[in-house]
Amino acid sequence: MSPLSVLTHLTALIAVAEGSSEELDGPVVDVCPLGEFPCGNLSVCLPQLRHCNGVQDCANGADEENCVDNSGWPHLFDAFLKTNIQESKDCMLDVFPEVCHCEGRRLNCNSRELLDVPAVSSNITALELNSNWITSLSPDLFIRYRNLERLHLQNNSIGSISNRAFSGLYHLRKLFLSQNRITTLKMGVFRDLHSLEWLELEGNRISSLLSSSFHECRALTVLALRRNELQMIEEGTFSAMQRLID
Repeated sequence: MSPLSVLTHLTALIAVAEGSSEELDGPVVDVCPLGEFPCGNLSVCLPQLRHCNGVQDCANGADEENCVDNSGWPHLFDAFLKTNIQESKDCMLDVFPEVCHCEGRRLNCNSRELLDVPAVSSNITALELNSNWITSLSPDLFIRYRNLERLHLQNNSIGSISNRAFSGLYHLRKLFLSQNRITTLKMGVFRDLHSLEWLELEGNRISSLLSSSFHECRALTVLALRRNELQMIEEGTFSAMQRLID
């Protein structure tokens, strides 16, 4: 099943669950057309781009609920695809800052007033650094974390990203860089992210996109670029992204 089909099915399941205990104005939407999602428990479908765009398009406001943040679609999507094998909640990291919360091989360092990306154990699989004071990402910053699958850097003050900042992250699936001060994406900045499926760049100051920035992102299905200052997109920028749905 494709990621879009799974996400559409998940949306329908949530709508059914929410509508099971109340009277509805119309029938529950089972499956919307390709590229569209239902307005919660209403029989109305909207294009994906009109969900989570800061504007209430559904009468019940469902299009602005469960949006892409620390508790939004990526986490619901992961929960839906999760196997029955659950990773232990006991911390499995030996090295991490005391101010952070460790669970299994996942580390939550959100809102800890961190100025830099902290050093952590190399077996980490998920690192959350949202709402800190990080301003730049230096070369080979994450190169030790070959098992990292999810990296959250939303709502910092990141303005400078080395084209080698994400070197070695061959298994990274989700990267969140929204609400920062990024103006440019350097050539080859995502070149090692062969497994990347979800890339969030909303709310930055990006003015142009070069095809060389996304050359190796062939697995990408979601690319969020809303609320930037885009004036130029180089021809062929999205040509390698055959799975892209956003």
